[in-house]
Amino acid sequence: MTETPIPGAGARLIAAIRGLRQMSGCNQVEASRLLGMPARKLNRLETHQLPTRDELRVILDMFTVRDRRPFEEMYEAARTQIAWWHSSTYGTANCRYAAAEDDASSVTEFSLGIIPDLLQTPDYSQALRDQCIAGADPTMAGRRLDMVPQRQARLFDRTRPPLRLQSIVHESVLYQGVSRTQLSRLIELARLPHVVLQVLPQSRGLHAGLTGSMILLRSRSTSSETSEKSPPRPTSGTRLNISRASP
Repeated sequence: MTETPIPGAGARLIAAIRGLRQMSGCNQVEASRLLGMPARKLNRLETHQLPTRDELRVILDMFTVRDRRPFEEMYEAARTQIAWWHSSTYGTANCRYAAAEDDASSVTEFSLGIIPDLLQTPDYSQALRDQCIAGADPTMAGRRLDMVPQRQARLFDRTRPPLRLQSIVHESVLYQGVSRTQLSRLIELARLPHVVLQVLPQSRGLHAGLTGSMILLRSRSTSSETSEKSPPRPTSGTRLNISRASP
C-alpha cells in the first residue's frame, strides 16, 4: 500500500529520528534491538509513520538526547497538522510535492509554457485539463490540477506565516489561451505583499530559461532548498503589479 506523505512537522520529526540513529553508528537492526521493537517498526518510524509519545520518549532515552524541546515541539505540531492530500486520490508523486510546498516558506518558479498553478483561475485549469493534458500519464496530470485550489489556499492562510511566491513567466505564456479573467487574477495576486510576478520578455532572445520550467522551494524550518533546477534570477524589474524581468 502506498503511504500518503505526512505534513512538514511530522516529516521533520521522522528525519530527526532517522538522524539520531545514523549519528549513533547503529544500523536499523542494531537500533531496533536496543529499542526493544521490531526492525520493521523502526523502519516505519524512519520513513512514514509518526511515533507515539511513549515511543518518542524511548528513542530519546536510548540515544541520550538532552535537549528534547525541539523533538517535543515537532511532535506537538505534527499532531495538529492534517494532510488534505491523499495518495489514493491524487497520486503519491503529486502528494509528495504538495507536502513539500505546504511546508515551504517560499516558492520561486519560472514557467515557460503555462500560467503557474498557484496563479491559475478555475477556468484556466479546466482548459488545461480539457485541451492540453497529454503524456505517459494524463490521469496523474489531471490529479495535479485537482489539487490546485487547495494549494492556492496557502497564499491566503492567515493562520500561518505567508507563503512568499516569486513567479517568473515567459511573455509568450500571456498570449496562449489567457482570458481577461485570468489576466485580472494575475494582477490581483501580484498586488499581495508576499507575491512577486515578473514577465520575461520575448525580446530577450535565447536564454537558459528556454530549456524548461523550474521550481525551487525553500523550507521554512531548515532554509534548505528543494529544486529540479535553479530558476533564472532577474537583475532588474520593478515590483509593481506585473513587472518585466530581464536576467
